[in-house]
Amino acid sequence: LRWLNRISGNHEPLELVLNNFGSLPPVWIYLRIQEMAPLRKLADAIRAIDPYLTGNAQKPFLPAGRWQVPLFGHLPVQQQICLSELFARKEYHKKISLNVLQLEKKQSGRWQRCGMFPLVQGRL
Repeated sequence: LRWLNRISGNHEPLELVLNNFGSLPPVWIYLRIQEMAPLRKLADAIRAIDPYLTGNAQKPFLPAGRWQVPLFGHLPVQQQICLSELFARKEYHKKISLNVLQLEKKQSGRWQRCGMFPLVQGRL
């Protein structure tokens, strides 16, 4: 956790553009992230701790396979279809600032927060 705090303390907040909706039936409806480069740059910075993790019998950092913002998850099929059709007709474009990283781990089938790390370049 100390290393993640150092990395986040030396990384500026990210400017992200959310652009339109997508869905992965029957799992969820999400907002697309238009430009992945800022997230990939941050993921590369976090990968610097991989030697420490693997040297201590832990798995290396594995970023999310998909970069998106979930809106609705695990809905009944009919509701998923209705919402997918509704959101497919809508346009969405919003610029946001990502100021905090949240670290989660899965325990007993549920995701639990283990830490929050502000992105504040030059904090440390």
